[in-house]
Amino acid sequence: MPPPPAQDPKPGQLHIKYVRLDFARRWDDNHKIHDLEKIARSIVRRGFRNAPIWDGQLNNGVGGIAGGNGSIEALELLFNRKASLPKFIECDPDDNWWVPIQFGGDSESLAEAEAFALDLNNLTLAGFSAEERSRVWDGKKYLAIVQKLEANNHLPESVDKNDVQRLLAMAKNGGNTAGVYASNEEMDLAKRMLAGTNASNEDNEGRRGDGRSDGSGEERTGTRMTFYVDDPGLVKEAITRTKEINHGEAIAVICGLYLSMVRE
Repeated sequence: MPPPPAQDPKPGQLHIKYVRLDFARRWDDNHKIHDLEKIARSIVRRGFRNAPIWDGQLNNGVGGIAGGNGSIEALELLFNRKASLPKFIECDPDDNWWVPIQFGGDSESLAEAEAFALDLNNLTLAGFSAEERSRVWDGKKYLAIVQKLEANNHLPESVDKNDVQRLLAMAKNGGNTAGVYASNEEMDLAKRMLAGTNASNEDNEGRRGDGRSDGSGEERTGTRMTFYVDDPGLVKEAITRTKEINHGEAIAVICGLYLSMVRE
């Protein structure tokens, strides 16, 4: 099948250019954790098919990679190992590798470029809390960038002010977190269990272990609670106590442990 119709880029449109690898500068403040060996294996297997995105505002206006830093770093790894030239990478007579980069969409400011770079990574992680998303980054450095963007009124779409407060609380507590999804009914159950009231069969009627209402296929409404754990034994106790009971009671036990910790 022939390729779809295409046209040469006009001013202001996105376009791909090949850049010498050592000039494809990564974002200095990109502190995302990458599995470079797996990325490198993917490049060897499939070629370099995902062109990184350049933003001229990054690195204080020098420019840098907003999205695709891990791919560039993995490519550098392959180059330094003198690996075979991957597909879609060019090589000049001096044995320099050239990599496809997307240009044409610079941000209006450094702050906006950094917010864009965070969103490129975070918005692919749907359904995760701010604390969970932060685990793919170097936590302290990630928090520093987020705080800087908040001070400049340029928080990314993937982080709001409440998220910043939760990240600060997590950092204050040594970065140890545990999360649980609890409906209003389960929170009531947690409180009763904490008070020594046994759960009745009605409390868990229709509950299934996958966290959905019985047979409906619809998620229950509720709240994701995140609490901070200084004593790893607390989590171990929760796991032990919930091993042989159903979903509703498991949630209640964990919530009960949380509530008792808060009450103290």
